[in-house]
Amino acid sequence: MDITFRSAQKTDLSHLTSLENELFDSDRISKVSFRHFIQSDKSDLIVAIHKKVFLGYYLLLYRQGTKLARLYSIAVAKEAQGKGLGRILLMDAIKRSQNKSMSHVRLEVRPDNQKAIQLYLSLGFKKLKIRPAFYEDKTDAIVFEKRLVPKQLGMRIRVPYFAQNTEFTCGPASLMMAMAAQNPRRKPSLREELQIWRESTTIFMTSGHGGCGPVGLALAATHRGFDVEVWLSEKNAGFSDGVRTEAKKNILEMVQADFFEKAKDKNIKIKVQKLKPGLLEKAAAKGGVPLILISSFKISRTKAPHWVVLSGFDKDYYYLHDPDYQVDTPKNYTEASLSMPDMAYIPVEKKEFFKMAQYGSRRMQMTVIVYGKKKS
Repeated sequence: MDITFRSAQKTDLSHLTSLENELFDSDRISKVSFRHFIQSDKSDLIVAIHKKVFLGYYLLLYRQGTKLARLYSIAVAKEAQGKGLGRILLMDAIKRSQNKSMSHVRLEVRPDNQKAIQLYLSLGFKKLKIRPAFYEDKTDAIVFEKRLVPKQLGMRIRVPYFAQNTEFTCGPASLMMAMAAQNPRRKPSLREELQIWRESTTIFMTSGHGGCGPVGLALAATHRGFDVEVWLSEKNAGFSDGVRTEAKKNILEMVQADFFEKAKDKNIKIKVQKLKPGLLEKAAAKGGVPLILISSFKISRTKAPHWVVLSGFDKDYYYLHDPDYQVDTPKNYTEASLSMPDMAYIPVEKKEFFKMAQYGSRRMQMTVIVYGKKKS
């Protein structure tokens, strides 16, 4: 079959919505959402045409600042089913992801869709995890992933994924991931997430609630019995540059100075050193789990500081757990919101990571390495 693939156009909207209504009883993509994806630079909506007949489509979503592609939807018209078009569509989606230098493709599928599952397995997709109650009817989804780059290496221990429960607790959620990696019996709780935030917050930020600084997070980890190390690109690095009023800046600096004094009393190691290739790998080789402060500008176009966790690495990529699983959800759109698996093991090219892992006009770098529990 001679198939032509092209980007969807507004003139395809009626075909796309008709196909959704024909094939799916729930979890349909609306006409408004199809229009959004046609216009978005974070997605590829590709249609398959044979002799001017609309036969199907696939939809790829891209996470800004990363190398992760998500195959959100793939559909074949009933009259074209049974002819291998699903495989052809999927192979084109994989090829398109490779051409965009993506490192992974992920997708979700219903457990009872055995035909689709066998297709994914035959093309090298591997089961990643189960996503409970993913679909509108509360059916679970199996998350599959195809790696387009060499296998992930590096971490000595598996880092579980936890999502933050508030817009201001990325630091506590990241710390809970690192502590649970060191002690798998630890389970996340909103209560502890808020307790850690109260212990480590710097009171003020550029807007909204106060953010958690590296020394505050280190103290919270030490309080819970973990060994910890802090790396700062400059002495006393903190968030005061982002606070505009002098009074608030003075208070924030006083809070940060108090954290440093407490860290000294607890014998917490604070190293003044800039991040460079190899340092995170060495910490991971010693059994550490790094928390890294990034500027969210590369991901969401906001300039807020944001904590993520290193969950793996290989020759070209760092893999990150980002606790903020709603960061890229399109405005007024819920059907294709990012699921938690999409925010785990996010592949970021190393050269892009080092641009991301800095904050403020002075491009400060802040890292917290969490090791196993101290020997009593």
